[in-house]
Order: sequence, then structure tokens, then C-alpha cells
Amino acid sequence: MVVMGESYAEGAGVKIGERFTAVLENKLRAEKRYNVVNMAITNASFNGQLELPKRKLFPRITSKWLCLLFFQQSITAAKPV
Repeated sequence: MVVMGESYAEGAGVKIGERFTAVLENKLRAEKRYNVVNMAITNASFNGQLELPKRKLFPRITSKWLCLLFFQQSITAAKPV
């Protein structure tokens, strides 16, 4: 599972092991289901968040799940890509 979003998705100010993505990964791994990759970036625009993975990572990574966590105003202010 790939998680993308802003500072709250990244877990800014939270210890790495206590971020929701770490907790989620521990639960999913216990069930032998998924790894969780946190690709969230603080202070990145919605378009900026999508551009890097689209160009660099998605051709190499296959993921069954993509979790996007953005504030509504970030999405409504985004320009079409």
C-alpha cells in the first residue's frame, strides 16, 4: 500500500513508529497482507505529490492500494495534470 498526502499523512511531529502508517503496516503484516510505504510530503502541493511518483516510482512499483490523504482545499486548488 502506498500512502500519499500532506503533513498529517506524513506524520509530521509524530515518532516514526507511532505514525498511522507504521501502526497500519504492523497490523497488515501480522495478517501477512501488505507493506505500507509512506510517500507523503509536508508542504507539497497536490499536483507536486502526484508528479514525482507518476514519473519516477509507479513505473517500478506495483501496489494493490493507493491511499490519498489531502485537505479538501488542496485538491480544489489543484490544477489539472
